[in-house]
Amino acid sequence: MGHKTMQNRAQRTHAPENGLITWVKGNKGLLALLLGMVLLPFLIALADGQPLHEVLRNESGNAKFFQGLLIEVFILAIFALSYDLVLGITGILSFGHAMFFAAGAYFTGIAFKSLEWGVGQTLLGLVVVGVVQALLFGLVLWRVQGITFALVTLGIAAVFQIIVMSSELQGWTGADVGLQGGDCARIFEHQQ
Repeated sequence: MGHKTMQNRAQRTHAPENGLITWVKGNKGLLALLLGMVLLPFLIALADGQPLHEVLRNESGNAKFFQGLLIEVFILAIFALSYDLVLGITGILSFGHAMFFAAGAYFTGIAFKSLEWGVGQTLLGLVVVGVVQALLFGLVLWRVQGITFALVTLGIAAVFQIIVMSSELQGWTGADVGLQGGDCARIFEHQQ
């Protein structure tokens, strides 16, 4: 056997690495950060002297506060990433970007609180709301560009705010007070 044949046979015996394994090896720091975020409520509970099962109940204490704070941080991070996609990558300035975010948030709150939908139904409804909203605004917005696009999105967002704050929808949206009173425990009962 020649030297090249032995080399080829040796290369064939080593299976190529799985894409997941390669990704994990390349993102060890990100995974460590994620693990730290998951363990953070438990570490805070230990520092406060709370039993760990209290963290799983999520009823009170500093662990609940920091967990809620981190959830809000991640939600706003998703908003920032989506705005970076619109402005940073495509270069389109949109003042109505928060309206799309708010429409999803209001729909989720209304579906859980007033319509008493489960998580699955709400997620499907969110897809429908997003597609319908994109189609409606796409009919107008594809015709404008530049500063006009920014002003039209600002106008549409202002109309959305007026509609949400109207007294006719106060029972659904809460108007000036905001949407309140959702029961998280009831939401996840539908999944069992």
